[in-house]
Amino acid sequence: MPRSEVLIDPDVTARRWPFPVRGSVLVVRPDPETDSGGDESTENAERSPSEFEEIRRVLDAFFDPRDHDYVGPVTPADLETKYGIAVEEQEKIQNLLDRLGGCYQLAVWDSNPDAARLRAEGKCIPKPAGMFMKTLDRLDWIPGAERQHLGKLGIYLPQLPMWLRSLVTPEQWSALEKRAELRRGEYVMWLNSPPPVPADVVIGPDNVLYMCHDDGEWLPVGSDIDGAEWKVLDGLDHELNPVSYDVAMLILNEMGLFQHGATAGWLAWTPPEAAIKRQVLSKQTRMTVFRPGEPPRRERSPRPEEARSLGDLPTLTDTGLTSRAYLWIARTRPTDTSNKPTGRNPDA
Repeated sequence: MPRSEVLIDPDVTARRWPFPVRGSVLVVRPDPETDSGGDESTENAERSPSEFEEIRRVLDAFFDPRDHDYVGPVTPADLETKYGIAVEEQEKIQNLLDRLGGCYQLAVWDSNPDAARLRAEGKCIPKPAGMFMKTLDRLDWIPGAERQHLGKLGIYLPQLPMWLRSLVTPEQWSALEKRAELRRGEYVMWLNSPPPVPADVVIGPDNVLYMCHDDGEWLPVGSDIDGAEWKVLDGLDHELNPVSYDVAMLILNEMGLFQHGATAGWLAWTPPEAAIKRQVLSKQTRMTVFRPGEPPRRERSPRPEEARSLGDLPTLTDTGLTSRAYLWIARTRPTDTSNKPTGRNPDA
C-alpha cells in the first residue's frame, strides 16, 4: 500500500500575504505496512525518568542567564555552539567588512545552534520569507521532538512527561507547557489548514518540512540567521546610506547569509510596520557585533527607539524574490516627502 499523499492549497484570501508567489503543501504520511519506525518514525516517545539528567542539563542551559546576558568578546566556537552562527558564516561576514574600507559594522541576532552546521554544510534550506514558524530547538526534545530533527522546521505531537513536573522549577514547567501548546497547535494546523507558504512545501513521513533547492534537491527547511543591524562605525562623520545597506545585504545574501526578512533595512513606513518592528526588537536583549579587523563581541541589542536599520533578505529559494526583485522592492516602497529613507530611523 503506498503512502497517502494529501495536497493542500492554503487559503490566503482572508490573510495578508505580501509575497508575489505562493505554494502548496503536500503531506506525505507513513505507510504502516512498510514504515517500521526508527529514524523515520512519526511516533514521539515520552521521555523516561532515566533521561532526567539530560533533561536537567537542557533546562539549565536553556534558562541560564550567563550565556543569554553575556557581554564581551566571544570565540568562533562559542558563537557557533551557543549562539548559532557557524564559523564559516562568521568568516564571510568578517571578510566583507574588512573589504568595505573599515566604515561599517554588522550585528546579528542569535540563531538555533542545532542549525548552524546544517546551514554551513548545505544540508538544509534556510527558512525563507513567509515561513514564520520557529525551528525545533533543544527545549522541543523534552516534549518529544526527535533529536535528529533539531534545527529544522518540523511538527510533532508533544507529550509532556508528568513525572517531571515535581522535579523542575515552576518557571521551567510553565515554559514546557507553553511550548507543548504551541507545537500541538502547529501540528493540527499544518496537517489540516496550513498557513500560506512562499513556495511548495512537502511535509515528509518524518514530519519535517522540505523545500526544493535551486539544484532540484529537496532539503529540510532549517533555521536562518535573523536580524541584521547595519551601522556606520562610531566616530565617522557620514550618515548611514540606505543604498550601502542594500548592497551589503545583497552581497551577504549571495554568500548564503541573511536569508529572509524585511526589505530596505526594515525602515518602517506605516504605523503597523513600526509596531511590529518595536515588538520584535523588544524581545531581543543581545546581538553579536562584527567590526572590521576585530573579533566579534556580544553587545546589548538596540531598543526599538534606537535601531536605524534592521532586517535581512529573501533567499533565492523564495520563488519570485530574486536579488533583482529585492532591489526593485527596496527602491519602490510607498513614501511621502516627510518619510524618505535618509539613513535616519523614520519610526524612532
